[in-house]
Amino acid sequence: MSNNRKISISKRTEIIDGKSKIKAYALFESLINGSIEVGTTKGLQQIHVMV
Repeated sequence: MSNNRKISISKRTEIIDGKSKIKAYALFESLINGSIEVGTTKGLQQIHVMV
């Protein structure tokens, strides 16, 4: 495997991790703000829409 390919895979992983981090922060803020119902089916549905 060439160095260019390793760098490309690494950058894609960082982009995916960055997107995941942004979604995680949004989910956490929604839970704190009370806009997601915790412990209910509706709450799970709201989480799945965000992810």
